[in-house]
Amino acid sequence: MTRVCVLAALSSVVLSCASATGFASGGSALACDVGPALKRYGGSEWLVYSCDDSKSVVVVAASGNPAAPFFFVLSPDSAGIDLYGEGKGAKEATKPAFDELEKVTASDLPMLVSEAQKKAAPAEGAGP
Repeated sequence: MTRVCVLAALSSVVLSCASATGFASGGSALACDVGPALKRYGGSEWLVYSCDDSKSVVVVAASGNPAAPFFFVLSPDSAGIDLYGEGKGAKEATKPAFDELEKVTASDLPMLVSEAQKKAAPAEGAGP
């Protein structure tokens, strides 16, 4: 069992950890706090954060999204993509997003990782 640590942006920044099976190997923890890229899934806004394995992403319901509080984790596995979701948001908002995220392929996932990484704040002290 792997622990996935999610940086969730709701009305304030909250650090939440959830147990999930099937993400990464070896039972290590993933830190998913790089980004976010703003995307629309199921007609609502979601924040996409890249994880420190540079292969997985966490998709967090944005502020004002009726799915909040809710997040999904997308991670590569031997069959393609493993999709896991958890939260207490309105099912009417989470289900359409799940249906859309379920269509993400193994070749789509690196693009989501890259989008989130491009939105990451520059390191302190980094200059032109």
